[in-house]
Amino acid sequence: GEFRYLSQLDLTRTLIRAFNRSEIPLKFSQGFHPMPDLSFGPALPLGVEGCEEWLDFCALVDCDPEQLLRQLNAHMSTELRFTSLQKIPTKSAALFQAIDTATYVIGVGHEAIAHAARERLDGDESSEAELHQRLVDRLLAREEISATVKRKGKERRIDIRPLIKSIEVVNGDRPLGLRVIVGAGASGNLRPEVLLKELYGDAPVEWQITREGLYVQTDEGLLRPVDLSLFAPAAAVDLERSPDAAPVDGAHP
Repeated sequence: GEFRYLSQLDLTRTLIRAFNRSEIPLKFSQGFHPMPDLSFGPALPLGVEGCEEWLDFCALVDCDPEQLLRQLNAHMSTELRFTSLQKIPTKSAALFQAIDTATYVIGVGHEAIAHAARERLDGDESSEAELHQRLVDRLLAREEISATVKRKGKERRIDIRPLIKSIEVVNGDRPLGLRVIVGAGASGNLRPEVLLKELYGDAPVEWQITREGLYVQTDEGLLRPVDLSLFAPAAAVDLERSPDAAPVDGAHP
């Protein structure tokens, strides 16, 4: 959807407008330029859609979650909606600090991508699924993967191998794609386009990328942050940003 091109700043403005129109007073930050105290998970890269994004906020009045959900959605686009709301402990950890894992699905069923894969594999004429699997196996076999990332406007080389948790070639019921699980948040964030460049080089294609979810890695596996009551301020909202429901950013809302 077109909302995948919504910046984090524009997403924040959209949400603040919905709260204002719903007449829901929010806690503000301190300082010379106070702003509504909204906390997001790791921001969606521009152009990436999201299926389940998270936001937490602190309201200054006690709210019934179901009524508040209806009030907010009455002032939201049909393509950008809050899907659920849940109260959480006030002293919970901040979203960006709690979340450490993201899952993405990336479409690779494009001739330009297959061509790039064959070039990387010296003209291999295997099926497309086999080509992608060979590239994935080759990448994951490396102990170190040095890649260029941009942080605070500056480029630098880092080892992204510890941030790659799994890459699976998805075929069959759905279009050919990759399902990747990577590090996200304060503990280390890997943007999908950085991983794709290491796999395919500079393939001349507009990637179709969807972030399926944001999680916390535990001994029991990947859990949604709200299931562990890890959110910060007083309430958590689950925002839907799917390929069919416009993203805000993607999770941006």
